[in-house]
Amino acid sequence: MTAEGRNRPAKPSCLGLAPGTQLTFSKDPQVTCAVSGPRTVIFQSEELSLSAAALRAINAMGYNWTTVNGFEYWTYQGQKLAALAPAIVKQGRAKAEAS
Repeated sequence: MTAEGRNRPAKPSCLGLAPGTQLTFSKDPQVTCAVSGPRTVIFQSEELSLSAAALRAINAMGYNWTTVNGFEYWTYQGQKLAALAPAIVKQGRAKAEAS
């Protein structure tokens, strides 16, 4: 659970993002990655977690950070993954309750 008290999915597949889906870095729209598996993306020709890819992008911009939450820095269709997560989780709960 996060500091805000919300659960966040730990992988792109929890958001329904299929392999090949392009994500954009929120600090620089020229920086992108592509979903490659349930827990990974391809960034600069390497398979990494969302957070590892975001950290490399942040460090390449000159920041000397050691950790970063990938869901806060990668976007899909203009929205941060962190913002999409609660809506996706809510949809999943509604489907489960309807079953």
